[in-house]
Amino acid sequence: MSNPTDILIEKLKLHCLLRERVFVKWEDESGTPCTLGSRLRRNGQNLEFFLAAYYDEEGRIHIHFSLTASIILGGNKEKIEILLVVPPDANFAESSKRRLISNIGNLSRLDASAIHDAGLSDSVHVICLQFDLTTKGFVVIKGKNTATIKARNYTSKELICGLESLSDTKTFAVYIKPNDYALVGLEEVRNRLSNTPTDIHKTNIKEIYTQQAPELMEWKKLDPKSLLPPYTKNPQPFPKVQTPRSLPIFEQETLDDIENDPRYIEMNFGVDSDEEQLAKEQLANLDSRGLNQQFDYDSKISQSLNSRLLKWIQATIRINSNVHEHKHLTTKLSILGNCVRISDASLFNASLFWCSAVFFYDPLDSDPDNTLGLWKETNSWLISDIARLIRWTNGIHHDIEMGPALLKHFIRLGDAARAAALDSRCNEDEYYDQKGVCITRVLTEFSKLGNSDSKENDTSVCRKRKSLEAHTTASKLIKM
Repeated sequence: MSNPTDILIEKLKLHCLLRERVFVKWEDESGTPCTLGSRLRRNGQNLEFFLAAYYDEEGRIHIHFSLTASIILGGNKEKIEILLVVPPDANFAESSKRRLISNIGNLSRLDASAIHDAGLSDSVHVICLQFDLTTKGFVVIKGKNTATIKARNYTSKELICGLESLSDTKTFAVYIKPNDYALVGLEEVRNRLSNTPTDIHKTNIKEIYTQQAPELMEWKKLDPKSLLPPYTKNPQPFPKVQTPRSLPIFEQETLDDIENDPRYIEMNFGVDSDEEQLAKEQLANLDSRGLNQQFDYDSKISQSLNSRLLKWIQATIRINSNVHEHKHLTTKLSILGNCVRISDASLFNASLFWCSAVFFYDPLDSDPDNTLGLWKETNSWLISDIARLIRWTNGIHHDIEMGPALLKHFIRLGDAARAAALDSRCNEDEYYDQKGVCITRVLTEFSKLGNSDSKENDTSVCRKRKSLEAHTTASKLIKM
């Protein structure tokens, strides 16, 4: 089934100049800031919200904003494309400039984070296109009667209402990732606007669409009665339901391997993430109730963790003699010490990845108060990326990023990340080149089958095979 875009391209002989996913910010009639284009809150997927620019045979420029929403029509679930059509009243003359997100005054930290999270920035740069419309836009869909349309769910309702609100405003800003296609397309739009008579673009576009594309109709706002209850900032929480949790059936040796294997640890790749809050709570419990009353203590595990922590401190202290006072490491180091005391290998692994990533990113604690902007939210992806790489590295062998074979390469990776964070003129190529060096060194210097633990691994495999064979034999006897 053709969507409105396909119909208009065919009927009006439109030729595409630009089509890019965008983030839009505006204020509604009450002055409340609104945005459209960030990741969907329900499932974390990128919103397919596009800006497209076309020209027709007479030289007119057509600007469309499109999104797809789930609806219920006549009792059936469908997905429809909704188009917002606006006049080409934007600062296309300035659109070729890459702008630093932090220098755009009307963008909050949350907006900047949403733009980056949705993949709409190039490092910390975006294209900003400011629209100041002479007349409001209008919304069209394919169909006969919008009165029978209902939003399928709350997400669809939010998207539709957002587009309706955007259609009611004349001033809004559009943010686009500054890739080559976008820059070339915007330049073509700018050239065509400057080389065609102004009167052409003042034509009543709505009338043209109505006459030449009768399959389309102007969108009428959804009936509030058909929508889900309005969103509230502080809804009443649902009562927690306690459900029993059971472990999958594994051999105990396999369970031990999973617990101590960093590849199985779920990590939240955000700076100062949830593990710190967990550690603070555990530390408070230890202080108030005592170690022996709180946790099971395993001396072998604690000794192993203590040895690893000591090696980490000894490696980093040669670079920063006051590493224990590093502002962005103090809490994480407390986590590690607590993990040693309570024999928590899983949390220790996850925390150590972060300690290494933070240390490589800023080994000398050069920006403790964030005056240089090193620790801005828009730079957090660099630390997360280093932490993810260290996690992968530790899946091959524990703590090798701090060993003599790799330490200097990870230090250089941190240097490249810091340069990209502090200097907008630096692109990410140097960082990715050095990341490639680290990956290559890991692959060539360390082998899962050829390291010093190979005999132990072979013994473990044989032991597990025997255990599984015994389990299989027992199962056959039971069946007999």
